[in-house]
Amino acid sequence: MGDCNNWLFPVIGDRPLKQIRPLDSEESPSKQIRIPKIDNRRLRFLTHSEVELLLEHLKKRSTQLYNMSLLSIHTGMRAGEIFALTWGHMDLEKKIIRIIDGKSGKNRVAYMTDDVKAMFENLIPGGHDDFVFTDTMGRKIVKISNIFERTIKDLRLNNGAKDKRMKVVFHALRHTFASWLAENGTDLYTLKELMGYSTLIMTERYSHLGENTPQAAVNGLQDRINFTRQSNIIRIRKSKRI
Repeated sequence: MGDCNNWLFPVIGDRPLKQIRPLDSEESPSKQIRIPKIDNRRLRFLTHSEVELLLEHLKKRSTQLYNMSLLSIHTGMRAGEIFALTWGHMDLEKKIIRIIDGKSGKNRVAYMTDDVKAMFENLIPGGHDDFVFTDTMGRKIVKISNIFERTIKDLRLNNGAKDKRMKVVFHALRHTFASWLAENGTDLYTLKELMGYSTLIMTERYSHLGENTPQAAVNGLQDRINFTRQSNIIRIRKSKRI
């Protein structure tokens, strides 16, 4: 009887026999249904002209938000990583930023552009463990100022975008960094390391950009076909002269 209770009770509980239905003794058909996974990764990234426009307007409204945005665009750092950045994490001479305990659980290094280095040099340095960016009370920032969202709205950068994955938010700056690198021919493994991804799968969204892409491969094939075709035409013309 004890064995029966082990598998009967979880199914029918203490219901009377007359309330038990056939489905109670069968596995629910719904368990076989698999809810399709939705790819929620953001796909929007900014053009160089959009970035220049955005930074120009942010600089007029909030110097700190401008600096944080510049940092994300030039290094690919996440908002949380920027919030946690302390002066001890940086080496201005070597132009590196040590990102401790990133989202993937790993430490990594971000590399400063000349613009980022100049930005840090214009700030008043703090102690080793002092946050580089703070709120108005001098505490660690916990979220991006709504000035960013208002600026995006004023610049109409999200006009017509219904899908949230295609909307410009602060996180889009990080993806802009990755997209620009991919367009410049950076290989996906290097991109993975710079972005702090745990696997190469995360870099797939950038695989259509740059020189080493399927589109570039097809374009290269067409170039070869055109070259061969042109060579044949020249050869035929030379033969006729003979």
